[in-house]
Amino acid sequence: MRSKAFQEGIKAKSYHDNTYSPGSAEFNEFERGQTQKLKRSSSVGLDYSFYIVEPLSLYAKPIEVVKPKPYKYKSTFGK
Repeated sequence: MRSKAFQEGIKAKSYHDNTYSPGSAEFNEFERGQTQKLKRSSSVGLDYSFYIVEPLSLYAKPIEVVKPKPYKYKSTFGK
């Protein structure tokens, strides 16, 4: 059977719910429980951000390079 902190980690919604002092054995057990919860749960919510939403098109228009316009002051006074 796992420790109380491990069980609390499994039940917690996030790592921020950890009430134990950092560096303690309970703190580490809580994080182990939270990590196991994430590993055992569906990974649909975890890795969706690693995929490109729209594939890059080979037919996309190239990006036009726009040169900055000269300042009016410089063209008027020549300085």
